[in-house]
Amino acid sequence: MRSRRLAVIAVLFLLALTVAARAQTYHIVKQTLLGGEGGWDYVTVDANAHRIYVPRGTHVMVLDEQTHKTVADIPGMRGIHGVAVVPKANRGFVTGNDPKGVIYVFDLKTNEVTSKISTGEEDCDGLFYDPTTDRVYVQNGDSMTSTVVDPVAAKVVGTIKYSGPLEAGVSDGKGTLFVNLVDSGEIAQVDAKSLTVKNTFSAKPCQRGYGAAFDTAHRRLFVACQGAMPIGVVINADTGKVVASMPIGNGSDGVAFDAGTGDVFFTCRDAGDGKSGIVNIFHEDSPDKYTRVADVKYFYGARTVALDPKTHHIFSVGTTKNDPVPPTPQNKNPRPRPDPSTFSIVEVGK
Repeated sequence: MRSRRLAVIAVLFLLALTVAARAQTYHIVKQTLLGGEGGWDYVTVDANAHRIYVPRGTHVMVLDEQTHKTVADIPGMRGIHGVAVVPKANRGFVTGNDPKGVIYVFDLKTNEVTSKISTGEEDCDGLFYDPTTDRVYVQNGDSMTSTVVDPVAAKVVGTIKYSGPLEAGVSDGKGTLFVNLVDSGEIAQVDAKSLTVKNTFSAKPCQRGYGAAFDTAHRRLFVACQGAMPIGVVINADTGKVVASMPIGNGSDGVAFDAGTGDVFFTCRDAGDGKSGIVNIFHEDSPDKYTRVADVKYFYGARTVALDPKTHHIFSVGTTKNDPVPPTPQNKNPRPRPDPSTFSIVEVGK
């Protein structure tokens, strides 16, 4: 009889834990004022080193991930957009335009720029490191190319050519890259060995795909779309078919997939009220089914994302004060003007 009662109590306890776990929801864990001069674009997290890298136009702010305090500032750059870190080579790579495309290389330990690689391309923008091919891929939007860099030699080893302007790209971990062709609403499928586009498929109903993320276990590609109908889409990477779409905020420039939780994060500049940014969060119930689990509002303009897969927290950056701009005949709905003194980082998690 006693054993039966203990079993019932154990079951009730487990049920209570399950309910409590489900009751937990995403929220702003921490928001920190950073200030300083310069614009911003992508944010990068090095989960192993507990560092966050934030490009600011002419310099990169290096933050302690836990405290958000600035631990270093890397100066001497121009027109920078993104950072990729390659710990095995003890190097970081920063995309810039000086005025044509350049890649700044810095030492991860000393936080000093050690070299500059000229690409000769236009609009040197986002980039990512793929451990499978051990290459850094730099997206040159207006040149419609990707510059491929060997991180150990810190040298350009090839160029990928596309049929139109491009935005974010991602690897499937098996030698294939997927890249957003922003104007045509298509996805380029790239053979990372031959550095050629082997296939192009439509991402409709997605228009103007920007952010990209990948679920390697289920081979699903996630794309953040900025079109007239802002949505996030899920694509079967093997068939090229869109299997799901989800409404999101305006101006999303980032999407992250957390393999540990099965959650997908879309960070958006505007929640739809013209005053707040938002991250829309969905859970992967199955490879083709997604349920909205949370919408977390924060300051307007925070549109890019970095995920720490260990803490399951995401980070975005922007300004908390954005001054209104008078409309003109050419632009009837101009974006607010950011106040750099209010530049901040926001951390979202459970």
